[in-house]
Parts: sequence; structure tokens; C-alpha cells
Amino acid sequence: MKYLQKWEELVYAKDEGREEGKAEGLTVGIMKGRAEGEKVQLIKQICKKLKKGKTLDMIAEELEEDLTVIEKICTEAQKYAPDFDCEQLYAEL
Repeated sequence: MKYLQKWEELVYAKDEGREEGKAEGLTVGIMKGRAEGEKVQLIKQICKKLKKGKTLDMIAEELEEDLTVIEKICTEAQKYAPDFDCEQLYAEL
């Protein structure tokens, strides 16, 4: 009887651990997806502003982003000018 009781406890603990792992994995996946989405959105905004002929300083100020981040994206974006393929640019960055 004690053996069966211990076995049941282990099964329940295993199931609980599995559920916790799934929940944690889902949360991490959502956070990663959001971060990627934010980066793609930033790239799209930068490309739109580059098409309008705005300077790096203007873009950084308008988007309230660090100039070094804007510079890095703009440097890579020049390879795709004037059409600026944002998806390919994101993949490269």
C-alpha cells in the first residue's frame, strides 16, 4: 500500500512539473515573440523615416531610441535602399 501511495505521489509531482514547464515555456515564447515584434516594428519605422530623407539624429529623437541602435539599423538598411525590405533586414540583423 505504501509503495502504491508513493508511486501516486511521484506521478502527481511529475505531472505538476510538466505543467509548470509548459507554462514557463509558453511565457518565454510569448516574451521572445513580443521582443521580435517590437524589433520588426522599429525597423519598419526607421525605414519609413529613411524614405522621407530624415537624418539619423532626427530618427533617433523622434523614435526616442539610442543613436547607436538607429545607426546600426540604418547602416544595414542602406543595403536595401530605396525599397527597404524590412523582413530581410530583420533577418540580417
